[in-house]
Parts: sequence; structure tokens; C-alpha cells
Amino acid sequence: MKKGAVLLILGSLLFGFQIQVVNGIYKDVNLSMLKKFSKTVITKSAFDEERHKYTFVFLDKIRNIYCPFSKKITVCAYDDYKVTFTLNELKKKNIIFAFMEDGKPIPIEDKGPAKIIYTRNKNPVKEIFLINKIICD
Repeated sequence: MKKGAVLLILGSLLFGFQIQVVNGIYKDVNLSMLKKFSKTVITKSAFDEERHKYTFVFLDKIRNIYCPFSKKITVCAYDDYKVTFTLNELKKKNIIFAFMEDGKPIPIEDKGPAKIIYTRNKNPVKEIFLINKIICD
């Protein structure tokens, strides 16, 4: 059976979410677990030009922890927008999974509960928001 995982973000990250491994096993993930591996960066939003302090985990770190055998990760948004990152991209680019903005969980009204932000020299290059699922293949 193919190894992989689906990270489902249900509602607010404040209350946690589950990673569903393909063989039916679930792993619980919550804000405190993400904070163990988190870093912060101050960068502009791609949308409002204001600088924000984001608490994040590199997307490759999530892959290493929860689906280390995966060769790609697909990030999905509530509006069915999807972006797939290869292992090479994950290792070479600064792709962050931001789950807090200015010290608070990101509400859905502010394009939360999580965002993927590519940064270059602490400036956003691209932003994917309203994330509800991460698929490891």
C-alpha cells in the first residue's frame, strides 16, 4: 500500500486537527505541537503591504515529521485551489506553513486558519491562504 498522509485542518488550529495516514491511522496535531518546531518571521503580507509577525513551521519540516517518505506535498484551500510542491522545492525554497499572525491564531476572516507563504529576503513572493488540507504523496 502506498505510504502517504492527509493533513485535514478542521476549523481553527487552536482546537487542533488530525493527520490521516493512508492506512487509516490518525495522528492528532495541535497548536502546542506545532509551536515546538516553530520559528517567527516578520514579513509583509502579499495582500495588504503591512508587516506581520508570523509564527510558522517550514513545510518541509511538517513533511519530515508526519510523512517522511513523501516525495511531494499538495496544499489545498477551501476554494479547491491546489499547489503541489516537489521534494526538491521543499528543500530549496523558504516555504512556510504560517499558523499564527501577530501572536494570534489566524481567523478565517483574515484568510486563515493557516497560510503558505514563500519568502525571499523576508519578503513574500506568493501566498496561499484558507488552507484546509495538506496531502503527502
